[in-house]
Amino acid sequence: AKLSGTMGTSDVHVYVEYARKAQHNVIVHYVEQGTTTELATQATAVTKYEDEAYDISSSALLNKNDIASWSRVGIKSGDEAKLSGTMGTSDVHVYVEYTRKGTHTITVYYWDITDPENPVALSVNGKTSNSVSKYTDESYDVTSLTTINVTNYQNPVVAAGSDPLSGTMGDKDLVINVNYTKVNDLSYTIEYYYVGEDDPFDTETVENVIHGTQVEDVVDSSLLAVGYKRDHVTGAPAEITENGIVIKVYYVEKEPTDVEIPVTHTYYTNKLDGTTEEDGSQSGASLVISVSEARETIVDLSEVGKLLTYNGENYDFSSIRVIGVLKDEFKAPIVPGAPVEEEIPEQEESEEEEPEVTTSDIALLNDDDEEAEVPSTTPDQASLLSSKEGKTAKAIVLPPEVEYTSDFIYQPEYDYEILLTYEKDEPKQPEPEDPEPEKPIHTPSEPENEPDEPLAPPPSNLVTILDPNMPLGNLPQTGGVGGLTAGAGLVGLLGAVLNLFRKKEDK
Repeated sequence: AKLSGTMGTSDVHVYVEYARKAQHNVIVHYVEQGTTTELATQATAVTKYEDEAYDISSSALLNKNDIASWSRVGIKSGDEAKLSGTMGTSDVHVYVEYTRKGTHTITVYYWDITDPENPVALSVNGKTSNSVSKYTDESYDVTSLTTINVTNYQNPVVAAGSDPLSGTMGDKDLVINVNYTKVNDLSYTIEYYYVGEDDPFDTETVENVIHGTQVEDVVDSSLLAVGYKRDHVTGAPAEITENGIVIKVYYVEKEPTDVEIPVTHTYYTNKLDGTTEEDGSQSGASLVISVSEARETIVDLSEVGKLLTYNGENYDFSSIRVIGVLKDEFKAPIVPGAPVEEEIPEQEESEEEEPEVTTSDIALLNDDDEEAEVPSTTPDQASLLSSKEGKTAKAIVLPPEVEYTSDFIYQPEYDYEILLTYEKDEPKQPEPEDPEPEKPIHTPSEPENEPDEPLAPPPSNLVTILDPNMPLGNLPQTGGVGGLTAGAGLVGLLGAVLNLFRKKEDK
């Protein structure tokens, strides 16, 4: 009504009213490149009325880069013009595009480490590993893949050095190792028998056995008597998958072996002057004995054959003795640089013989004893042997040489030789008979104060004696009468001998 009329005494006020235009928003969308697939919640950058100016070109919302596993590419092509302008009659939509980051794998491996030195892949629910793929910066959690129980195995354990079971995937693959160990609280029993006996002489329980252990063989009993050998085994091979498995081992006595002991016969002559002279020696047939390791073998020296004749001479048996020398493998070792022990002077032998010691003797400690000496084939004097009852026994080194003069117990640690001696007396020489005194040649005594008489003429047989053709056997037996006649006979004898040599030269 005020728009036309007559002006009055005061101003006329006409009011033109305005209504606020509608508000609209500039909305930022985060989408996969080339699509409108939203990757994160959209954000409103600014709200403006229609025809109102706006500018979001510097808004932080356009640089959002915290979308897991996605990398920002930039403003969608064509939307840069929408970053500033005048608000229209509707919302303005700006799209920021993203592209997928790379994918990586989390792999869980399953291992049987019952033998830590040789781990082997283990099938868990039909697979030896499980894998999960995740994009970079994407969260992951594979804990459930590391807690799967397996029959006959202990609870799984994640190996040291494995990657985390959960978290945000980085830019590389992850590896997790899960270890399994077989149940190791099983046991089995070994029973040891001598063939023909109903009760075992020893029983052993093997504990802390791993499930699935293959028992191909078992060790022999520490209580097995010397001289026995294994005959057969029942219950093995066996796979230990439960308690209560029994393996039985049976033994029989070893067959005896023949051992030859060399025999030497030595002969002596007792001289008239009181000395003894060795005439020589010869080897005889060896003594063959049957040695059983299961029991003591007594060497009967009465079975040794005697040889009473040597070089055509007869002898009387004198003595027999046996020398045993310790074999090298049973001698105490020589320690280089060790001080040499002073020799202890030999003491007079006692009339009582010390009891023979064998390797089968074992002196276990009594309740009041600390140690008991036990002969041993082991040369280590300081070693202590453990017995089944928990007592101890001290090893004794065997003497390097033993000697016997009667039956003895055979010890395989020694090499033996049997020595027999024989003797005979030197025969006395017959005393020579006293020779008959020679009859003196009768020479007539010269008469005293007789006048000198001429010599008698030489005998007629002197010529015959000097005859070179006379054989020696035809010489006269006497030399005639008187000293001259005897001298002539001697000359004849020498001439005949010379003639004999001359005839030989002529031939």
